[in-house]
Amino acid sequence: MNNKAVRKYLRDVNRKLCCRKGTRKRLLDGFREELAESDLGDMNYEQLVLQFGKPEELAQSLMEAVDPAEIARESKRKMARPYYIAGMIALILALLVAAYMRYLSVHAPIYVIENIEDISVIEE
Repeated sequence: MNNKAVRKYLRDVNRKLCCRKGTRKRLLDGFREELAESDLGDMNYEQLVLQFGKPEELAQSLMEAVDPAEIARESKRKMARPYYIAGMIALILALLVAAYMRYLSVHAPIYVIENIEDISVIEE
């Protein structure tokens, strides 16, 4: 399976599958075997789509063999992913602000004392 078009097609199908990683691998391995038995020659991506259907359609047909409960769990997990990422970004920002505030609380008094000493020298 050295054909770039086949690899791209399989990657697109993989992205459309909504199941656990192990199930996805099993489904794609089965389809790879089917592709190996077919005489693909030097098919391009469009020819693969014409022969096997759009990646979304093929993924949908492969998903018919998957337990609906697994699909529901994976779908729920994919929907929650952006919230987890946003939460992690918010946590990192909060930690950075806290570190900066800590830095200011330690270094700001030293800066003020140094400037007060400079001002007193100027006034004399």
